[in-house]
Amino acid sequence: TTVAVLGSGLDVLYPKANRRLTGQVASQGALLTEFPFGTLPLARNFPVRNRIIAALAVGTLVVQAAPRSGSLITARLALELGRDVYAVPGRIFDERSFGTNALIQDGALLVQRPRDILESLPLAAREQLPKPESEAADPAPQVAGPAGAALAALAPGRLLTADQVAERSGLTVEETLAALLQLELAGRIRRCPGPAFLRRG
Repeated sequence: TTVAVLGSGLDVLYPKANRRLTGQVASQGALLTEFPFGTLPLARNFPVRNRIIAALAVGTLVVQAAPRSGSLITARLALELGRDVYAVPGRIFDERSFGTNALIQDGALLVQRPRDILESLPLAAREQLPKPESEAADPAPQVAGPAGAALAALAPGRLLTADQVAERSGLTVEETLAALLQLELAGRIRRCPGPAFLRRG
């Protein structure tokens, strides 16, 4: 299912070569716009359009972005709306990667594979996703001791700092840092910018 948000009226195709694609999206999803019929795809319309895209989504993934681009506008709008922002890192000398690398530097979640996004989704959204057969048949082993307490303090889909994990688990900060390292090496959690920690599964 695809939802496409337009920067023009519904009767104005842009670009015109997308006529067939527009029909496919309309038949399997929806075309949305807040502009009246006849509105042309003017440059000033697209930041307005991006606000709707950010609001509809649980999170916004930026794959490429020059220093001044509509993608960065969308990412900023997503943050203002309390949505997650994800970014794919790129080569430091590629202008199209300047924006994504800067987002990661500012705290966006680094994405190298789809699983990175799935694991960070809010619990309500993750519960609607089908579980892989391997996960259903082979649940992750229980973790005991300080590592188990730290893991229990990490709610799926929620980023927490080491201090927050310590407060929730009742462990000392030193015990928490050791437990988090153990969990990270075991693949049970992921370290994110901040630094903050995210439970895997």
